[in-house]
Amino acid sequence: MRNHKVKNGEEPGSKVYQSPVLLLYNKGTFDPIKGGSFLQINDHCHHPITDAAGLREAIAGQPDMMADLKAVAGLGLPQGCIAAGYFRNFVWDALHGYSGRTPLHDVDVLYYDPECREEEAEKEYDARLRVLNPKRAWSVKNQARMHLKNGDSPYGSVEEAMLHWPETATAVGARLDAAGNIEIIAPFGLSDLLELRVRQSPYFHERSIFEGRIREKEWLRIWPRLTVVPPQKDACS
Repeated sequence: MRNHKVKNGEEPGSKVYQSPVLLLYNKGTFDPIKGGSFLQINDHCHHPITDAAGLREAIAGQPDMMADLKAVAGLGLPQGCIAAGYFRNFVWDALHGYSGRTPLHDVDVLYYDPECREEEAEKEYDARLRVLNPKRAWSVKNQARMHLKNGDSPYGSVEEAMLHWPETATAVGARLDAAGNIEIIAPFGLSDLLELRVRQSPYFHERSIFEGRIREKEWLRIWPRLTVVPPQKDACS
């Protein structure tokens, strides 16, 4: 299966998506412990999230996000990254113009280590991250064993595992490279996320689960500008 990693804001098989929506924030206004407002209209500091470069810049302006990425990088996990709702919700909140972040149930940390697939190892990483930030509900999962849970053939990487998640917009993550730069991981690209589309992954075949997640998580109430894409008849097998 091909790896469609986003580089330099490019979308696989499509033009770069351009949106007029801007992420407006004022550095230092969000306290990750006490809460508060992280999105502020600031005439002197605004950054568009129109592509991967814009997303990287937006993340870089959030001290708590950078601290989380540094904590995960410090574990030295192979292909380690933060993904799923952590960044999906951040972007959806921004594109809706909300003045604060939607609370996270957990922080999904992914890595890929086929040589050690013991669940106990994941729990040890959870514990190490809790020491660094006990306010986060860390959830570390080795994607080298997630195919067993999902009934799939073995995945070959973190990116390939993300292809099998229910929604394309959820399959977005980020990590810090060796130089401390932000790297975006988006096997489906960023168009669905940035255009507020909730699309079922072509590699995830349970429509009832996909629709159930939307209802149970109340996405359409929290983010009313979202559009749910109808099921596709030519889904990949």
